[in-house]
Amino acid sequence: MNFLVKYDRKGGRLMPLFPHKSNLETKIKKNYGKEGKFFDNFYQKEYLPWLQKNTSLKAVEKKDVFTRTQWFIDYLKKVDSINVINRPEGKKEGWITTQSKFRPTVLEEFTYYVLKDIEEIQDLGLEFTNRAVFAGLTINPNGDIKISKKM
Repeated sequence: MNFLVKYDRKGGRLMPLFPHKSNLETKIKKNYGKEGKFFDNFYQKEYLPWLQKNTSLKAVEKKDVFTRTQWFIDYLKKVDSINVINRPEGKKEGWITTQSKFRPTVLEEFTYYVLKDIEEIQDLGLEFTNRAVFAGLTINPNGDIKISKKM
């Protein structure tokens, strides 16, 4: 399956696209806001369980999508809380800037989880590379899918 993948230049292979995981790992590695340990703790306690649940569920039924959506809502509340309520001591509300793309990458990754098991989507052979960039997806009430790519 090459849906929502990126090309790993070093390994020469296609890999699943997990933008939020990558964002968190970068924050840990670069000690974002001098809080690398804080992000590592969040990664271990909150992100990894969310990742495990989402990658192990084969969601093709409506109920599965609702389950996964609830997981998304619950996880997003945790993401939001570390910027407002459960932030590190001494950090002001909003200490994680919008430029860091911390919150938007949650939605990007969630999109992968929601769509990854739908056979019609898999059959499209979408790739996130410089030559076939996915730009838009529309699903009408009948379930018909229209894909738009950057040209």
